[in-house]
Amino acid sequence: MTPEDPLIPPDDDAVAVAARGALGRLAGSDGAPAPWHDVRARGRRVQVMRYATAAAACLLLVVAGVGTVSAVNGGGDHVDVAGTDPGGSTTTTSEPTSSTTTTTTTRPGVTTPGRGTNPVVIPSFPQAQAEDFEGTLQVESTTLVATEPMPVTLTLRNVTDHAVWVPGFQPIGAYLGFFSATGMTAGDELFAPGQTRTYASTITAAPSLIGSASLFTAVVRGIPMDFGTIVVDYLAGVPPVAVTVIPPGTEPGAPLDPSQGSWNIELSSDVDQAAPGESFVVHAEFTNTGTEPQQTYAYGALAVRCSSAGTAAADGNPMIPLTLAPGEHAALDLTVAADDAPGRSVICEAGVMFPTYDGSSVGDFSGATNVYPFAGITTTPLTIPITDGSATSTTGP
Repeated sequence: MTPEDPLIPPDDDAVAVAARGALGRLAGSDGAPAPWHDVRARGRRVQVMRYATAAAACLLLVVAGVGTVSAVNGGGDHVDVAGTDPGGSTTTTSEPTSSTTTTTTTRPGVTTPGRGTNPVVIPSFPQAQAEDFEGTLQVESTTLVATEPMPVTLTLRNVTDHAVWVPGFQPIGAYLGFFSATGMTAGDELFAPGQTRTYASTITAAPSLIGSASLFTAVVRGIPMDFGTIVVDYLAGVPPVAVTVIPPGTEPGAPLDPSQGSWNIELSSDVDQAAPGESFVVHAEFTNTGTEPQQTYAYGALAVRCSSAGTAAADGNPMIPLTLAPGEHAALDLTVAADDAPGRSVICEAGVMFPTYDGSSVGDFSGATNVYPFAGITTTPLTIPITDGSATSTTGP
């Protein structure tokens, strides 16, 4: 067929006839080709049916959308996609390892504008404050051995009329000292009004706490928790517990550890000033002012350290092991080198150090070399100025 040939009517076109026959067989007829005007009529009917179906689907979507908006904004008995009634409350059961209570979570009427004219309810709870709780703090024994864990139990009750949450980054726990604390609430926790929870953990006393101490309940924050702990606020509604911390290996009737004794430590020197880099001697005299025999070196050790002001603290220098009767004294001489920078001072202090203590697990990396003051020790620091001149004797002519 060429462009100049006359057009073949559709009913006389062999291809069209074959196509109409195939359509007829698919439609279930005997396969006889239908005239084109019948094919066109059927096509128009199919097209009209498709338009009607699409319109019905759009109507259903509109109705469903209106129902969803009504359920979310209107409250009532509808349930939102999270399975929570926006106008009611949800009850969940919480069974942490340290608690056997039921947690009831009430959603307060905190709202934020929605797309419509009605607000959408969003759960929101205030952060817990120290005054929101009352409770009890108990230890298995009020005598704690330094560096040994002691079981501790904390019971907390929300005394407010609203739910509060305790954030995981700022837990509530037991606090004995900077390196002796334990956070007891686990992660983010929600307390319903009047809810009570009980927690169990352990507390480990650092050697620097040997003697009488108090165990508090507090909102704590780590820096991080494995590198010391600071108190954000104490819980006045939980009474503190008075405890006594003793050195490891303490035996009844044995001479007292240096950290348990009563001492007078006098520091002196033959010079009252020193030139930069010059060495001089510091004298320390230790006197037992108690009523029992006392050791100068046991778990703790009497010690002296001298450092230039403005520089890192030097390590302590322990006393040799001795047992002193009441009123008896012993001496220690320490050679000290002045700093190279004039204008500073050498400051010497006396106290107790713990040479065998390893506090690295709690971030107390200088715990074995630091010199601590104790209530039973009476002493005054010695200050030697560093000048541009030579050392000056305090005893010579």
